[in-house]
Amino acid sequence: MGLRRTSHSGLLFSSTSGAFAIGAHRAKRTKALGRSPLDEIAGIGARRKQALLHHFGSARAVARAGLGELERVGGISETVAKKIHDHFHADG
Repeated sequence: MGLRRTSHSGLLFSSTSGAFAIGAHRAKRTKALGRSPLDEIAGIGARRKQALLHHFGSARAVARAGLGELERVGGISETVAKKIHDHFHADG
């Protein structure tokens, strides 16, 4: 026995399942938007990632930055700057 779309229970089920699907999609999209190439570098947590993005404006700009530029970011030590630089400039 199926529910008719005009019944109150049918409408409730339809709107509830639609809202769930939309919420799940939004959560997945939001999580994907928060990902960054910086997440792949060991030692780069939320604070360092935020400092780098605030200083450079984007992960792409961080990737293009030279070693000296990375070292000038607050909270980024010489060792961490080298690790970031090596990650993005592995071929030479």
